[in-house]
Amino acid sequence: MIHVVVLYYLDDIAGYAATSTHAEPTLPQPDRSTPLQWLLAARIGQARILFETTALSVEWIATATGFGSATAMRARFAQTLGTSPLRYRQAFRQSQG
Repeated sequence: MIHVVVLYYLDDIAGYAATSTHAEPTLPQPDRSTPLQWLLAARIGQARILFETTALSVEWIATATGFGSATAMRARFAQTLGTSPLRYRQAFRQSQG
């Protein structure tokens, strides 16, 4: 089993954004998202790619993308995309033919 683990440190995020960790409460993103919002969006994005390109389980993808549990990922998926991870996968596959 392969585990994808990506650690984000505030100093790294600030370096990528060319800002200080002390200067601003939010990173200078085009949408002015907070670091937590940015991180959650990145996790959802990676999970979407895995649902689109693999047959990995929801539990495996939740762990690999840093959600901690399938329940937490399902809740974030519903909040962000308005659907469950499995329905997302099914809809994606149907749209691909």
